Amino acid sequence: PRFAHAADVLRIVWSRDGGLTWGERKSYESQSTSNLTLPSGELLLLPFHLCRTADGMSGAATLIDSQGECKRAAAPVTVTGWPRPDGPVSFYPAYDLETAKAQKRAFFYFDGQTIRLKNGRYLAALYGTFQGAKRYSVVSAESDDGFRWRYRTVIADERCALTGSEGPCEATLTRLKDGRLMCLFRVVSNTPYGCTFSSDEGATWSAPTSLGKVGSVEPSLITLLDGTVLLSGGRPSLSLWANARGDGASWSSLDLIVHHNLFHNDEALQPNTPQYPAYGGGRSSSYTELIALDAETALCVYDR
Repeated sequence: PRFAHAADVLRIVWSRDGGLTWGERKSYESQSTSNLTLPSGELLLLPFHLCRTADGMSGAATLIDSQGECKRAAAPVTVTGWPRPDGPVSFYPAYDLETAKAQKRAFFYFDGQTIRLKNGRYLAALYGTFQGAKRYSVVSAESDDGFRWRYRTVIADERCALTGSEGPCEATLTRLKDGRLMCLFRVVSNTPYGCTFSSDEGATWSAPTSLGKVGSVEPSLITLLDGTVLLSGGRPSLSLWANARGDGASWSSLDLIVHHNLFHNDEALQPNTPQYPAYGGGRSSSYTELIALDAETALCVYDR
């Protein structure tokens, strides 16, 4: 059936000049929307899709060395310690559900930026659905080495008070300049992001609140060295937001569609509207990624 998941294919392309020019695109059998840097300097790409195992979930991981060479990690990434079984929700596509069952795929996924805790461990967010739930939940997992993860706590679950048929999903983490952790997440398309904070290194999280006019899919979040927090995402818009105070409370915005068209009107971006729900015709999925290039410069990547 169309769109049914068959294999994870990762496209890799390199820039050696801060993103000004890019080299040849390569393919690798993997898929990842979350990564971390190991003490060796290698980049570990955490698997998006996981499969069920006897004691939890497991997935193949990719390592990228300082020369840009990719290889399959010898050890899989595992997540254990789950408090209850996972399972599909009613809105999960029926055509993909059969494939998921055949591959013994789990219904939780690594997604978004990882962070280091003060004790040196890694903290990552996963989103997915527990058995019997009607909406997604965002949870956290902790690891000493990046490969062996253990479920830690719920960040925002299906009972979250924020309205949205999908529920908390597509989460991202960052550490604010005051030391608190902040998590932003999608609730449903065309709806503001959900926001929650932790003052105890992710052990507990505040009740989720709405980020107002800032939303709505796959937020990407980083904190610069001066404490400025940058956020990218959107739908129906495509935007870059800045929180200069570094507290996650108030945001100024840059319309990336207007900015793009000012410099690349020959390949203009079009806003997503109800009349054009698909991503064709010069539109964007509004899925973005942010990375800090230095203390005061960031690179934002988006699609058209």
